[in-house]
Amino acid sequence: MSSLTNHPILILYASQTGNTETAARTISQRVHKNYGYTTKCLWLDDFLEAGYDGYKTRCRWSPLVILAVSSYGVGQAPLGGYKFRAVAEHILSDDQNAKIDLNSVQFALLGLGDSTYTTFFKNPKVTEIFMAQCGAKRICDVGIGDAASTSPDQAEIIQNWIDKVLFPALDKILLKKDCSMLPSNDDILSLDSAKEETLKICETLFPDDFEKKSKNYEQRGAMVRKCGFGTTAVIVGLVFAVISVAIMKQ
Repeated sequence: MSSLTNHPILILYASQTGNTETAARTISQRVHKNYGYTTKCLWLDDFLEAGYDGYKTRCRWSPLVILAVSSYGVGQAPLGGYKFRAVAEHILSDDQNAKIDLNSVQFALLGLGDSTYTTFFKNPKVTEIFMAQCGAKRICDVGIGDAASTSPDQAEIIQNWIDKVLFPALDKILLKKDCSMLPSNDDILSLDSAKEETLKICETLFPDDFEKKSKNYEQRGAMVRKCGFGTTAVIVGLVFAVISVAIMKQ
């Protein structure tokens, strides 16, 4: 369990109308309240591009990830999920050189959609297949929130899944009822590789958003270090100058 304390539980979402985001934030708050673990709730694309705790956590997976996604239009990704969907499709293509090893990751998935559309649940399904193909282990049944359902309605379906499916599964992991489901130290180490693999694919697919930012960040870091050293040198020089003048006047 100590390995989980060093990583936040990630709740990642993509939402067009706000329903998925609301569900994700509800889950995040309840996880923190029930178990005391740090949670990070953010857009899927922000997880890739910005990170959940600054630049260095871009694409940094956690041992436990809860995904909440919907479909938009003809099975496309909704707001906040465009890049993640592109990464998933890249992995699911025949490109044998593209891989992300998520064997150290466990996940749960809540999907929202409208069954009156022929592409109902396409984006959540692509997300599930992507996670499974990368080796991530699903901890419970997928939640299917159908907007066309009336009895129960979508909100009730979501709440039932949270109460009766997701949190009983989380209890087994986070309350130590099933220690075999906890990540080992080797699992934690492999998350570093997963981060680099994910970042490499993002740099390939979105060079303007990732390569340039990486270079700019490195340049800013170098400038800060250089300026910091220079400023320190100037201050030290001024101090010595003042001391020298004081000694000469004595």
